[in-house]
Amino acid sequence: MRSTTPPVDLTGMPGLVGSAGAAFLGVATALTASRSRTIRTVTAPGLGIGYAIVFTNDTNGALIVGYLVALTWWAVRLTGRTLRLAFPTAGEALRRLMDGRTS
Repeated sequence: MRSTTPPVDLTGMPGLVGSAGAAFLGVATALTASRSRTIRTVTAPGLGIGYAIVFTNDTNGALIVGYLVALTWWAVRLTGRTLRLAFPTAGEALRRLMDGRTS
């Protein structure tokens, strides 16, 4: 049975590089998940520091999943906004159908 080895680290600081990458991922999560500039300003440093603190080889998958959840939320929000702009009367038409009104 072969064990996999981590990639060669040319910097000599694998923990520092990994923590920096995790911090960037935390900041990206905060910027992706919120629209308000104030919320972004408050949460970006917190998530960046938090991601850097909890980063290990065992937790990097969970950090990536956290970002993917934020990215999915952003995509759903953007799709909803785009559909509302493309079909502004669709909401009223659906309400009429649900109420059983014909006009």
